[in-house]
Amino acid sequence: MASSGKASDEPTHIGFQGIQFSYAAYTTSNTGTGFSEIQATYQVTGTNGYATQGLCDFVSGGTCPYGNWTKMPAAVRFTYDKNIHFDHDYFVHLGAAGLDLGDGSQGGTVTACVFTDVSGNGLDLGGVDLPQPSNAAQHTSDIIVKDSHFYDIAAEYHGGGRH
Repeated sequence: MASSGKASDEPTHIGFQGIQFSYAAYTTSNTGTGFSEIQATYQVTGTNGYATQGLCDFVSGGTCPYGNWTKMPAAVRFTYDKNIHFDHDYFVHLGAAGLDLGDGSQGGTVTACVFTDVSGNGLDLGGVDLPQPSNAAQHTSDIIVKDSHFYDIAAEYHGGGRH
């Protein structure tokens, strides 16, 4: 399940309660490009991306071109959303990340959820593709995570968040 778009398309006031999200596969690392990880299960992609370390204009002295920084997909993903709520949901037996509240996610809650047996990160918030958001709609903010259980996450992609 994914909702990707731009700030003008924002989904709002959606709730998920008591749902189990399970058995999503992730096979990108089985391709010829492999899995060249930076950190937090982001990987360098693109032609010869693994061999390019430059950061263009993001840092002083950065060089271009640079490899694309690609976020691992999640079983459930939202961007540019407001007030998305997860309550007593389960993210289990997943081949990549569990839940991603990405760029522009605002005012959401993750309450009493369980993240277990997840190959990548259990929960991703925001991203690295907008280091300096140009407007308020691009900010990821005011997301509350409480009373949730994270166990056996980053089970296969060890650069992810492990608890």
